[in-house]
Order: sequence, then C-alpha cells, then structure tokens
Amino acid sequence: MKLKYQPKRSILTAALAAALVSLTAPTAFAGVLMCQNEGLGAPGGAAGAPIESTVQAWSEGGEYGAAGLTTGRLGFIAGATTSTQCPAGSNPVGFAATADELNNMLTGNSSSGNPNAVLYNNGGTPAAPGTVTVADGVNGKDAVNVDQLNNGMSNTLNSANQYTDNSVSNAINNANSYTDARIGDTYNYVDGKVEETYKYVDEKTKYFKANSTGAESVVTGNDSIAIGPGTVVAGDRSIAGGVNAVASGDDSVVFGNNAKGTATGTVAVGSGAEAVNVGDVAMGFGAIATGVSGVGSAVAIGVGNKATGAGAVAIGDPSIATGTGAVALGFNSIATADGTASGGAADGAIAMGNASVATGQGSVALGNLATTGAAGGVAIGDTAKALQGNGIALGSGSTATHANDVALGAGSTTAAAVATTGATINSVEYTFAGAAPTSTVSVGAEGSERTITNVAAGRLSATSTDAINGSQLDATNRAVTAIGSNIAGNNTQGLPPAVAPGNNSVAIGPGSVADRDNTISFGTPGAERQLANVAPGVAATDATNLGQVQSMVGSGVQQANAYTDQQIQALDAKTKKQMAGVGAMAMASSALVPNARAEGNSSISMAAGTYGGESAIAAGVNYYASNQILLNAKVAATSSGPSRVGFAIGATIGF
Repeated sequence: MKLKYQPKRSILTAALAAALVSLTAPTAFAGVLMCQNEGLGAPGGAAGAPIESTVQAWSEGGEYGAAGLTTGRLGFIAGATTSTQCPAGSNPVGFAATADELNNMLTGNSSSGNPNAVLYNNGGTPAAPGTVTVADGVNGKDAVNVDQLNNGMSNTLNSANQYTDNSVSNAINNANSYTDARIGDTYNYVDGKVEETYKYVDEKTKYFKANSTGAESVVTGNDSIAIGPGTVVAGDRSIAGGVNAVASGDDSVVFGNNAKGTATGTVAVGSGAEAVNVGDVAMGFGAIATGVSGVGSAVAIGVGNKATGAGAVAIGDPSIATGTGAVALGFNSIATADGTASGGAADGAIAMGNASVATGQGSVALGNLATTGAAGGVAIGDTAKALQGNGIALGSGSTATHANDVALGAGSTTAAAVATTGATINSVEYTFAGAAPTSTVSVGAEGSERTITNVAAGRLSATSTDAINGSQLDATNRAVTAIGSNIAGNNTQGLPPAVAPGNNSVAIGPGSVADRDNTISFGTPGAERQLANVAPGVAATDATNLGQVQSMVGSGVQQANAYTDQQIQALDAKTKKQMAGVGAMAMASSALVPNARAEGNSSISMAAGTYGGESAIAAGVNYYASNQILLNAKVAATSSGPSRVGFAIGATIGF
C-alpha cells in the first residue's frame, strides 16, 4: 500500500505508535481513531475531517487503515463508532487520548494537553504540560528526545528516510528529504528480547535480520562490544562477534563461531580461529596462532593453518609452521622439525610453495614440492630436494643426496664423496692434498654434464686444494711439450719419460726418477748415467769432477802414508820397550825360587833383574804347608820406562 508523506512528518511516528500500541493496548479493543490535519483525509471528507474509528480495526501485523494514513496520528477510543476531531499538528496516541489543541503530542490512556505540549500517560496537566524539551537520555531507562530517537533510528535502520522509488540513499539526516516508499511489515516483540526484525525497502528488500534463542552475550571489559549469543568480551576496548566468541584480552578483535582471542592485542577471525598469546593473529576456519608473549607473535592465515613459536608465520590452506621464526607459505606447506604436521619446533625454518616441506632448524624449501630433509638444508626450485643436513639443491629437479652436498643447476645430482689420496706413475707414488673429502659439489648429472667457466687461477703448490683453470694447465702443457721435444730425439729405446715426484726435485733423461726431495736424478737404480764435462767445483757445495777427486785422493793417500809410517814407528818403539820391561820382570822373578830348604815353614825372597835396557824388581813369599807342599806368591814391577806390574802365585808338591 502506498503512503503519501507530507513535509515535517516521519515514518518514525507510525513506528513509535505501533510499538506503544503493543505495550499499552489490551488484547481486544473496539476500534482505532486515525486523525489527519491535512492531506487526503477520509474518503469523501474535507481536509481536517476525522477518519471514522470503524474504518478498520488494528491488529498485530495488519495494515494501518484502509483509508490511508497521512499524518501518523493514531488512537484507540472506547466506542466503536466515536468520531474525534484532531486539531492541526496534534498527535494523540492511546485509549481516549484527546489532542484538543494545536501541536499536541499525547501518549497514554485518557491523555489531553495544551498547545505545543507533549504528555505521556496523562503525566502532565494543561497548566503544566509533562514532557517538553526533553534532555538526552543517559541510562537504560531514561526518556529520549527526538534528536536521540532520530539518530538511533538513523544508525540502526540504515537510512530509512532518504530513499526514492528506485534506490536507498544514506542515513536519516533530514526528515524532509524522502518521497514515496513502500513499507512492508514490521514485527516488534517486546518481551525482554527481540525475536525477529524485518525491514523492507522498495521491493521489500530485506537488509537486516537477527534471529537467535541462544544465551545472551556478556561484556565485562570497558568500552567493549559483544555481538551474538554466548559471546563473551572480558578485555577492555575489545570487540567480539559470533556464537560463543571470546575476547578475553585487551584491545582484541574476535569474529567467528567459537573464535578466541585470549591475550592482549590478539586478532581471531573465522570459525574456530584462535589467537593465543600477545599480538597473535589467526584468520581462517580453524586457524591457530601461538606465539611467545614478550618475544614474538605468531601469524596464521588460512583454513586450518597453525603457526607456533615466536615470529612463526603460516599462510596457505593449510600450512604448518612450528618454531621460532618458522615460515610456511602455500598449499600444504610445512616447516617443522621432522617435516610432518605434528613435528616439533624447527627454529628459522622456511617453506614456501605448494606442498613444500622444510625439515629441521634453519632449513629453507622454496618452490613447488621443494623439500629439505634435515636441519640447515636448502632446496630452491620446482621439486628440488636437499635430503640430508646442510645440503644445498638449487634448480628445478636438483637433488643433494648426502650431508653437506651441493647440487647446482636443473637436474643436478650428487653422489657419495670418494677419497683420492694419491697416484702412482712409473712406479713412483705421489700423494695429494685434500685427500679426505666430506661431501660433493655437482653441476650436472651423468649424461648431462656441464662445464664450469670464469674460474679464477688457483694456487699451485703441493698443499693447494684450489681449482685450476684452463690457462694454468695450458702453461704446464707448453712447458712439458718443450721438455718432451728435447728428450724425444734421444729416446730411441722407447724408455718411459722422466718423473720427479720428490718435492723440489729434477729428473733428467728418459726413465729418470727423482723420488727424493731436493734431488737431481739422471737415471734410475740399475740404469744410472754419467755426468760428463763437469767443471771443477769452486765453492764448498759445488759438484766436483773426476780430476778433482783423483787429485784430492792422491794427496790424501800421501798424507795418510806418512802419518801411518810415523804412527807405526812410534808403536814399534813403544812395543819394544814394553817387551823389555816384561823381560826384566821375568828375570827378577826367576830369582825368587828357593834353592834350598830353609828352616821354618815360611820365607821371603827379594830379587832384581834387567833386560833390553829395562830393569825390574821382584818380591816373593814362600810357605811350606807340609814337607811335600810349598806355596808361593810373587810380584814384580819395572823400575824404568813405562810402569808395569806383574803378579804370580804357585804351589810346589814334593813326593
């Protein structure tokens, strides 16, 4: 039904009247009085004429009257056939309310008032009208004035006045700016809670609805808002919306069924989303962010995402990041200690890309299905894999198989490191530096090898482990070629080339081997060579020729002979003298033998002797142990020349 609204008349009056009717009118009533001051009026009546109360009975949910409502003035009267004149600008609402003066506003049973008066439930008198120029209400049960009512309706009904037949404009800022509109149905149940509210604009478009029988929301925090049944807001300056949503931390924002923000500054958006510690952000169905308060917040965005640890970030559907600074971005990305959704913490692990997996502390997996299998691994590229600790795989399909391996380039693979301690060339052993490798660097795969270019020159020494570039090998080749060409002319027997495995050594001639450090070799054992035309040496360390050696040997022999003769002569003289001394002692000792038996059992003998110019003395003791046994002892010493001493003991037996 179309309703024509005149200037300075609002839909609010009708809505207010309907609400008051539901509060004050009895269940059964005789009729409705609709008065109008200007406009269409009753069918066939002049402007200002009353509308018969029997035009249409008011009923909950029914139309406002078949004759049309132009001024919004409604009232119940006792009799079904009573007619009442309404002065211009008057608005009586209620049983037997009488607006008998200009610009009256009356509500309540049997209310009446003077010009420009506003009365509620006969609360004023003609001399002292009741509710005029009402201040802004503050508490829940205070009266509100027209400005507050208009502002409240503006905010909640979303621009009921400024709409046209074709579109809805902005909020109610001026009640004079609306034209024809269609009002559908408005149902208000005032019984302690609002069951349903429907609002239709133009073609009965519904733009607001609330319907719930759940528990009331609870707000205990200051300056906070709770929307939805069972929703609880305990933190200050926080807001929560949804069923059983909980914002228990200050400055938190929580939206979604069973969503929870349990610490200061948390944000949880989505059914079942949960932001646990200070500053955590969880957005998405079932997303959970658990940071470390005072250390770092976690961020989980996406369905089922979980970010656990200070600074952990999980974004995708679903992605799992567990550990300090762990990051998982992409569909089914995982950054944990063991590469599983339930794995432990992997600090600093980063997984980015579809189904990428970063396993272990500090590992990085970037790309579709990129995978690291242990701490410190890096896999970058589509399906790149670093399977063991600290391995690096760079490139699509690259694989670093063992710990510390490096695979560079698409499709590159690594194999186990092989130790090469040295080599044997022409029976000469050579040892190498870096003979115990721990891992492998690969720039290709078997059948897909690559060259390495732009390599700087490496150091050349017996202990160097630098890479050697082509120019260094070229210099070696040219030097070897020059030597080989000189040797080739003399190598008519097909001998092997010269080799010098010793440090700072030189091998000259085919088959020559210099295997000792700091040596020059002209052959090998069993195949020696003469070094001809050698000049005489001058310095102490110079080589000498045969002439020098022979001269030195001849001189040495002469000197040796003279020395030998001298020494022999001296020895001869000494020997002769010693022999003479011995002879002298013998001569002296011979005189000690007793020639006749002396009386007594003991005797002492003294003697002297000479021989070859040498002299000696001797003394002896004799003892007759019996008539048949004689015991004696002798000592002799030279008395000239080198001192010599002799001693003898003997026994004589007679029979």
